[in-house]
Amino acid sequence: MKHIHLSGICGTAMASLAGLLQLQGHRITGSDNAAYPPMSNLLRSLGIPILEPYAESNLDPRPDLVVIGNALSRGNPEIERILDQRIAFTSMAALLHEEFLIGRESLVVAGTHGKTTTTSMLAWIYQFAAQSAAPGSSIQEPLSAAPDAHLHSRRRRVRYSLL
Repeated sequence: MKHIHLSGICGTAMASLAGLLQLQGHRITGSDNAAYPPMSNLLRSLGIPILEPYAESNLDPRPDLVVIGNALSRGNPEIERILDQRIAFTSMAALLHEEFLIGRESLVVAGTHGKTTTTSMLAWIYQFAAQSAAPGSSIQEPLSAAPDAHLHSRRRRVRYSLL
């Protein structure tokens, strides 16, 4: 079990990732500049602490890994501490790949409109066809909006992009 801290945890995708990582057995903490519903409610319901605002002390105790949200940049106190103390860090996309995609076949739905609808249809088609698909809309869609979102050990996962 790793301690993973998500800097920028209150975004839709980051909060959903936090929930999925917790389901994997990791200890999750997170920070954001402003926590507000619906993501703050989701995270609190999962027992994931939200530290506000960004601060060096949010990284105490030192996490094994920090996921840095794409809205953060140099000058953020957490990023500066990560760099100064050489704390391991990654992006959300890289962690999704490492934790959930390696060894699995993925269908990725990308584009400007219709990702949720298309993903839902693909998941239904695979389930109906007994292809053992695991709906993956939980990455973009909040876990609270996808009550059936959970991890599967099955190989195939239907997922859509975070564009």
